[in-house]
Order: sequence, then C-alpha cells, then structure tokens
Amino acid sequence: MECSNSVTHHPTASSEKRKEKKRVRAADTLVEGLTNFADKLCHVMEKADSRMEFIGSRLGYAHDLSAARKSLNVVLLKLPLCPDDRFSAADLIMHDAQRIDFFF
Repeated sequence: MECSNSVTHHPTASSEKRKEKKRVRAADTLVEGLTNFADKLCHVMEKADSRMEFIGSRLGYAHDLSAARKSLNVVLLKLPLCPDDRFSAADLIMHDAQRIDFFF
C-alpha cells in the first residue's frame, strides 16, 4: 500500500490551544491539590508538635514530682519530728501532687 497519497492530519492552531488549555487546567488543578495537601499536612504537623510539647511538659512535671517526693524525707528530717510523725506527715503530703507542690 502506498502512503504517499494518504491524507495526513495537521492540527490547527485552535486545537493546539485547546490542548494547551486543558493541560494548563489539569496542571493548575494538580498544583492546587498539592497546595491543599501541603496546607493540611502543615496543620497536622503543627497539632502533632503542640501535642508533643504537652507530653514533654507532663513528663517534665512527673520527673519534678518524683524528685520532690524523694527529697521530702530530707526536708522532714530537718523538722523536730519523731520518726512516726515524720512518716505520717510524709504520707499526708505525698497523698496528692498538689500537697507536694504546696509543701515545697
């Protein structure tokens, strides 16, 4: 079969513009979608960061509370208390974290 006489299709300028516009619109949609995704990811990361800060502060508080409990007996030894009274005072103070904070 001879192809030299066959009709070839050359796209017109208007069809090329339509194709380009479609590509541009698809690219714009893709960019917009990626931008929205990035914004949402940033929001999630900010929330995670604030949660980690909260957890870190709670761990720090728990560590400080543990250190205060350990030093409670040393402080109570400085007071003129018999061992039974010192034990009762330590038991009352260590019963609640707010009492430990108040005592120190």
